[in-house]
Amino acid sequence: MHAAIDYCGTVYDSLTDATAMQMVTPQGPNGAGRPMLRVAILMRNVGHNNEEYGNLVGYFRAANIVPPSTAAAASGGRRGE
Repeated sequence: MHAAIDYCGTVYDSLTDATAMQMVTPQGPNGAGRPMLRVAILMRNVGHNNEEYGNLVGYFRAANIVPPSTAAAASGGRRGE
């Protein structure tokens, strides 16, 4: 998991207006995908991360664990701090 976070952090940090509009062909388990804008792939990644966090929150609540975003809001902090 840490390798994926490190990889994605590098990709997001290197994004500029010019590189966002580059066409790239993602590689998947079944070979090359269809060409798309680099920024479109990253937008899908953000959406996927949000969906996965939503799934985790359900498991946290079922186990009587306060999710990090709720704990931060309750203490007056911002998310991610």
